[in-house]
Amino acid sequence: MTTPWVVGPDPDQTISYGPALDQVIEFYEGDGPLVTLIHGGYWRPIHTREHMRALAAKLVKHGFRVANIEYRRDPGNPDRLFEDVNEALTLLKESIALIGFSVGGQLALVSKSDAHKLILLAPITDLKRTKSEELGEGAVETFYSDQDLTKYDPMLKEYEKHIYIIHGDADDRVPLAHSRDFAKVKKAALMELSGEDHFAMINPDGLAFDLILQTLLSK
Repeated sequence: MTTPWVVGPDPDQTISYGPALDQVIEFYEGDGPLVTLIHGGYWRPIHTREHMRALAAKLVKHGFRVANIEYRRDPGNPDRLFEDVNEALTLLKESIALIGFSVGGQLALVSKSDAHKLILLAPITDLKRTKSEELGEGAVETFYSDQDLTKYDPMLKEYEKHIYIIHGDADDRVPLAHSRDFAKVKKAALMELSGEDHFAMINPDGLAFDLILQTLLSK
C-alpha cells in the first residue's frame, strides 16, 4: 500500500549507536520533551524508519523533540534486533513516551525503557497468535525461525507502565481483535477508530494523530 503522507522530511540530525548502517537514530528538533518513535514492517528490512518521518515532523510542530530509531533485522537472529533497540534507548533516557507502530509496538513493549508511557499504533501484541494466523505472510516464521518466542512475546510479559493502544477496525494486517484481547488482559487503554486501516495510524493528518497528541499531553 502506498500512502503519500508517509513521506516525511529528512531529520535535523542523525547519530550512530553502532557500526552497522541500520544502527542509527534520527532526531527532529523541537523545544519540548523527547518522544521516541519505533517503526514496524513485520521485521523485514524493506520497511524502514522513513515510514515514521511524517509523524515525527508533525509532532515537532506541536512542540516535541523526536527520536526515530532504526535497527537491524536479521532473520533467525531476533536478539540482534532487540539488542539494537535497547542500546538506542539507553541514549534516550529522557524520552517521556515510546510510540511504536505495528511491530514497533511489540518492540516498545518488550524493550527496556524509562519512558512512562507506551503509545502503541496497531501493534503486534501476541506473537503466538500472529504466527498461528500467519499474519504478514508468515512473518513470524520467517524472522524468528525456530527460536523460542517466549521472551519476545508481549502477551507473556507483565507491565507497570501506562499503555495506550490506538487501532482501526478496518485493519487487515493486524486485526483489531488482537489489541482488544491484549488490552483486556493487560488493562491497557484501547482507542478504536471506525473505518481506519493499518497505515492510517501513522497519518499525521488523521484521527489517530489527534489521539496520539491527546495521550502525550495527558497526565
